[in-house]
Amino acid sequence: MSATFDPIQSLPRGVATAPSAARWESAGQDALSRIFGDEVPGDQHSTVADYIEAAAAPYVSPDLISRDSLAEIGHVANLLPGAVTDFFGFECPLGVLAPTADFLVCSRASQGGREVLTDRSPGRSLPANFNQHPVWQQVFAFSRAWDDPTSPLFEAVHNIWMEFDMDGKPASIPVPSLFLGSNLLARREPARRLKRMPEHCAWLTDQALPLLLGRPLDRSICRQVACCVNLLPAGARIFQVGLMLSRATAVTRLCVRGLASVQIPEYLEAIGWEGARGEVEATVDKLAPLVERIDLDIDVGDSVMPKIGLECYPAQDLTKLRAFMNYLMSCGLCVEPKADGLVRWAGLAHERVTPQMWPRELLALSSFLGGRVESAFFRWLHHVKVVHVPDHPPAAKAYLAVHHQWIAPGDLKQMLSRATSEPRDHGRTH
Repeated sequence: MSATFDPIQSLPRGVATAPSAARWESAGQDALSRIFGDEVPGDQHSTVADYIEAAAAPYVSPDLISRDSLAEIGHVANLLPGAVTDFFGFECPLGVLAPTADFLVCSRASQGGREVLTDRSPGRSLPANFNQHPVWQQVFAFSRAWDDPTSPLFEAVHNIWMEFDMDGKPASIPVPSLFLGSNLLARREPARRLKRMPEHCAWLTDQALPLLLGRPLDRSICRQVACCVNLLPAGARIFQVGLMLSRATAVTRLCVRGLASVQIPEYLEAIGWEGARGEVEATVDKLAPLVERIDLDIDVGDSVMPKIGLECYPAQDLTKLRAFMNYLMSCGLCVEPKADGLVRWAGLAHERVTPQMWPRELLALSSFLGGRVESAFFRWLHHVKVVHVPDHPPAAKAYLAVHHQWIAPGDLKQMLSRATSEPRDHGRTH
């Protein structure tokens, strides 16, 4: 999955603004160590598979992700300590009936993710055999620089996403593609040389990408990335940069946010994309009224590649979401069972409903915090990406988000009250 989630900006209404949500966002990352010392009992630790079992598996439609696909994802997730993430998701192809999915995990600097990746979080290490794979060696080298306060990556990168492709053949060492998130990749002033990286962005091509690749970045790609940064219009930025480390491709993916709908074809033309501008204009014109915003994904190598992605962020309003689903079905981009599953996906799971299946580590942290906050997972449709390749039919993928939050009991009660008082039409999308 081309992971471009933004966990803070994209929380469902009523979550990001909950009075206690931000206060307890980082609560208890080291609480178990404070309870048990450095040697935390193994049965108190949780894995990301435990998170999926509590927060996603009981609620996702089998038309979106089958039990077999969930089991394959669980094989990978069981290798990842829960402390590595508070935000994860699934990528589901929409135009086919096969209920398969890829899996994504976000590690955020503010939530201790880089400490886990650098083995600085007692008892929460990734498996030792990951060090045997060159891609993981590169991920760990990047993580060490990211965790170094003297490195520019320390302040420049606020999260990374690891994407695991599920191909039906579980591997002993799952290999991720990786995306890094930053708020700094924007143009500050007109560039004198389009093919030269702005000084405040040079960390990306000089350090971050070479560390992840295990070699210097090709000069031709450096120049293309520089052009894409220098030609950004005011207010736009590259918010995620991805390397498909698990795939046989040398392209770098750039995810652009802040473009107005009319600016998307203009920007593509400016950076040298050679596809048909009119086709993109027509697609964007149809999508824009149905969603809250559209972000742009581009792949660059020696040149800007033909394939682009249009990340469509839907409103959480059920009526608007259903209209968006109906449009996707009318274009052949989404089959009806998956559209129905997407409409039903959003919701909330919290520790008091199913304590017997709640991750032990989160229950221990909740107990340590004395009932001041409770553990909850929020689910929602994050975005749908429409993939455009010249001379090929378009395709669509849905990105299902799951985010853990610490919520004060009073706030949680209000959220649950609002959810139960709102009309819930679980009928078909049309």
